Amino acid sequence: LTQKMGAQPGGSFVLSIGPGESPFLTLGRVRSAVAGVLKSRGQLTFSQDFHASWVVDFPLFEETPEGNLASTHHPFTAPKLEEEETVRRICANSHDLSRDEKDELLGVRGQHYDVVLNGVEVGGGSVRIHDPVFQKSLLANALGLSNSVVGRFSHLFEALESGCPPHAGIALGLDRLIAVVLGRDSIRDVIAFPKSPGGVEAMTSSPSTVSDAELLPFHIAVVQKPTN
Repeated sequence: LTQKMGAQPGGSFVLSIGPGESPFLTLGRVRSAVAGVLKSRGQLTFSQDFHASWVVDFPLFEETPEGNLASTHHPFTAPKLEEEETVRRICANSHDLSRDEKDELLGVRGQHYDVVLNGVEVGGGSVRIHDPVFQKSLLANALGLSNSVVGRFSHLFEALESGCPPHAGIALGLDRLIAVVLGRDSIRDVIAFPKSPGGVEAMTSSPSTVSDAELLPFHIAVVQKPTN
């Protein structure tokens, strides 16, 4: 193992063993923590240049500890065009997925993407499914959602049935972006009114109750639910 890792006297290496993605997440946190310690000691200097990159080709699905499939991004993300037929074929009919079918779906990549600046994710988004029939079949047959749960998205299906064109979106984290540009370790340093760990904004005491007088101009009333 020492030869394989190329370890030298006085050096060290870390091993992480576990199911799924957990070893990668653990090693990522260890790497960041070690880099932070070395930086604080002046033993590691980060480049002052800005380096941006796109992260693409994420898997569309992941497997839960219970053996079910879940969306890695959100359940409305479209698969890669060259792999869409695989999802359509497996999801065409309602049935319990076989092990081989699950493995096929776990190999499908999604059309979602992240933009990373100096190792910090500053934005992310995806191309969405615009075919209502395909969207319903994916929710029901790939993710195993019940009819009642799928029915909660009826407003989405109606919109897609009205001729919704192919579309995509992205959400940029401006607070993260500004923090990276200014070399700050926390977004709290660049937010005008940062919230406390309890979710309270100290400058305006938000969130808080609103009086009837404040609600009156907006024609809003708070009605107590009957207890019986």
